[in-house]
Amino acid sequence: MKIYLAAPFGLAEEAKQKAAELKAKNYQITHEWWLDPPLPGNGRDPATADECRLRAENDLIGIMRCEAFVVLEGASSTGGKFFETGFARAHGKRVVLIGAVENVFGHDFERYDTWEQFMEAI
Repeated sequence: MKIYLAAPFGLAEEAKQKAAELKAKNYQITHEWWLDPPLPGNGRDPATADECRLRAENDLIGIMRCEAFVVLEGASSTGGKFFETGFARAHGKRVVLIGAVENVFGHDFERYDTWEQFMEAI
């Protein structure tokens, strides 16, 4: 299965570790966004607009290539994961949320309380 693993950028290291677990089970990761260095201003600095557009495009390409869009829930300072989740849903992707429900839309998707529960289910 091809998986896009989404998370707040602050959880990039955790996402990298989770991706390694998935790869060890022969799942393919469609975009490793956590390999990109942090942007000044967390993507809000106009000086990085071109880089932001490129990264956003790469994220969306990764989502389009996936079969399952998996979100590690956690505090987000930019909200990118919410945009990505809506994009994935609009394109008919299987959306899986891992962690506590963060808003009213969290009840609309496949959900697991923990990463371990998700790994057992797949």
